[in-house]
Formats: sequence, structure tokens, C-alpha cells
Amino acid sequence: MAATFEVGILRGRTETVDLTLVQGDGSTGTSIATGDIVRAKLYRRDDQVPDLDIRSGSATANGSVITHLTAIPTPVDTSAQVRIKFAQGDTDGLLPGAYTLEVFVVDDSETSPADAALGGAIGTLHLLSSAGGDIDS
Repeated sequence: MAATFEVGILRGRTETVDLTLVQGDGSTGTSIATGDIVRAKLYRRDDQVPDLDIRSGSATANGSVITHLTAIPTPVDTSAQVRIKFAQGDTDGLLPGAYTLEVFVVDDSETSPADAALGGAIGTLHLLSSAGGDIDS
């Protein structure tokens, strides 16, 4: 099983979450090679289509993005660490509550199947209500 976690962020605020990625055995590190992409899919537990799909290398229109906290390429069997930035505009329209967040590495070198998804992390992200009103200084 990939690494599991439980985390909370505020809806309508820019927040970051740092995660360590491991393979299915729960202890062997998931490495990131040059050309690999890290993806994060946020969805309600009963939904098939993600409410938010974030990837490394290219930000969403609102600025959500994944950055690498460890060097690329990551040494083999070393647990890669990533930072997921949830932009205010991407969470503002979502309902508060529990979501599943699945984070994985898309292996660019894999050919069967092409671009296989490698282990990473999966857990619960609690999207918490934030106070309304003006947030300007």
C-alpha cells in the first residue's frame, strides 16, 4: 500500500501540502526520473471524475501545481518528496468536506503499459470552510 495520510486545508485559500511518495509495499521509496510526471487527483469518495487534477511541470489555470522537494532524478529506491500547492481559485468552488487525494508518479520510461502509474500516496484531504468576507490587508 502506498503511503497514507490525513490532512486539512482551508477552502478558498492558497495552501501547500508536502508528501513523501513510497511504493505499494509501504516502505520502498518511489523514485522520480527525468521525464516522469507527478499527478495529484482530488475527488469525492464516491465520484469517478476528479474535482481537481494537478500535475508537476504545468500549473492549472489558477496556479495549483506540484513541485519536487528532492532532486530529479531521485536515486533509486529513495522516497521522493513533493509539495502540492492548492491555489485559492481551484478550491474556492469546491464543497467543504472529505475528499480522497491520490498522488502518483507517471513513469515516462514504462512501455507496458505505457506511462504506468507508480506508487505514491493516498489519503483523506479535509477541505475546511473558511471565513467569508474581505481578505485584503
